[in-house]
Amino acid sequence: MSQLASIPGVAKNNLSWFQKWVPAAATNDEGTINVGGQAVPIGSLSFASPTYSNSYNAVVAIDYSISDKDQVRGRWIYNKYNGLDTAAALSAFYEPAPNDNYLYSVSEFHTFTPTLQNEFRASFSRNFNSIQVGSQTFPGMSVIPI
Repeated sequence: MSQLASIPGVAKNNLSWFQKWVPAAATNDEGTINVGGQAVPIGSLSFASPTYSNSYNAVVAIDYSISDKDQVRGRWIYNKYNGLDTAAALSAFYEPAPNDNYLYSVSEFHTFTPTLQNEFRASFSRNFNSIQVGSQTFPGMSVIPI
């Protein structure tokens, strides 16, 4: 980190936030990168990341025979998932990633003759997936520089 601080043109505010979220690697096992014309050694980081996932599933089926010639069938399928979005490189930036799915279906079967039948089917499906932006704030910056 001291080598980064000595490079002209490196924003001190950005460097202080980088130091807060990314610790120095124990070893230089990844080679170097070029920063401001200088080779800076880089290394692997190892840290434990929290994660969880909860899944809830339900199916309801209703079949009703109105008569020998008419039947009604209904289905409701529900899938709910709660977990963490672990796509961020650092666990400090993991955010909840809920995903809910609903499916409603109703069918009506009518037999006109032994060789002629009709089916009317209507269904509705909804998927809700929302991954929020974290609440981290960085004084002096509107976003984390990439």
